[in-house]
Amino acid sequence: MGRGRVTLKRIENKINRQVTFSKRRSGLLKKAHEISVLCDADVALIVFSTKGKLCEYSTDSSMDRILERYERYSYAEMQLTSTHNESQGSWTLEHAKLKARIELLQKSKRHLMGEDLDSLTLKELQSLEQQLDTALKHVRLRKNQLMFESISTLQKKDKDMQERNNILSKQIKEKEKEAAHHEKEPQIHAIMPSFHLGINNWILERYERYSYAEMQLTSTHNESQGSWTLEHAKLKARIELLQKSKRHLMGEDLDSLTLKELQSLEQQLDTALKHVRLRKNQLMFESISTLQKKDKDMQERNNILSKQIKEKEKEAAHHEKEPQIHAIMPSFHLGINNCDTHQAGGDREVGEIPIQAQPSTIMPPWMVQHMNK
Repeated sequence: MGRGRVTLKRIENKINRQVTFSKRRSGLLKKAHEISVLCDADVALIVFSTKGKLCEYSTDSSMDRILERYERYSYAEMQLTSTHNESQGSWTLEHAKLKARIELLQKSKRHLMGEDLDSLTLKELQSLEQQLDTALKHVRLRKNQLMFESISTLQKKDKDMQERNNILSKQIKEKEKEAAHHEKEPQIHAIMPSFHLGINNWILERYERYSYAEMQLTSTHNESQGSWTLEHAKLKARIELLQKSKRHLMGEDLDSLTLKELQSLEQQLDTALKHVRLRKNQLMFESISTLQKKDKDMQERNNILSKQIKEKEKEAAHHEKEPQIHAIMPSFHLGINNCDTHQAGGDREVGEIPIQAQPSTIMPPWMVQHMNK
């Protein structure tokens, strides 16, 4: 019977563990030497026992050289990984920047097209209106210029055609005489172009197949890098297209546009300008309504305050009269008492005359002095 499979686990018996370590170590060193000799490979083996004893093997006793080679390889692999990560990060950052730039250009284009105007203030709407008005003037100026140029060109062509017709009318009579002689030649010349056209189409199709196959091979070879490059190129192209459209809406770089494109651009700018002016007027009416409401509230507040001021003035005038009345009354009572004393001293037989209740009238000071005399 053969020996059963040994379960790999830690040997608990210390002696058995040490014996197994010695046997397995010898076998491992033997295998390392064999693979080094048989396969001409650089092998380095390092083993530490449980007690910390070192056991090593290296091809041609060149442990330092192999370790140095290992460190160089590890460092190169680490650099490659870090470079790949940095490249990935730089592409991600560039992609985010391009995305943000595209969003900004799209927002500006929508504003120039007269869309999404609710978020703009009155000053921004006025500035946008001026830009659109200026752009519309430039577009109309360029359109009129192209129309005049086309009219001039057509007039010149008409003149040239008339001269050409005069020349051709003279040549027709001569060609009619030679028509019978040259009947076969046009048939030959009509067949030859179709033959050359077929050859050219075959060559072009073959070239396209080859170009497509080569492009597919290149894209498969550089799939990761190519995807980032393609995305970057797409974003760049989109940014250039948006910038070009924005310049056209701003009334710039109009020389490359045709008459139909200028007419379409004029309609777009006219519509956008109407939308901007409508939104501006709406904001102005809202601000006027708000100011009128504030003015009405302020007027009501002023009326209330004016009433309060009048009441305060009345109260102040009433409080100013009361001290004067209290200052005059003591002098009036003093004069009456002096008059009674004088009558009693002049005629002692006359009894005291009862004093009737006097009305509470105010007497001026000069009357009081006259009564005392």
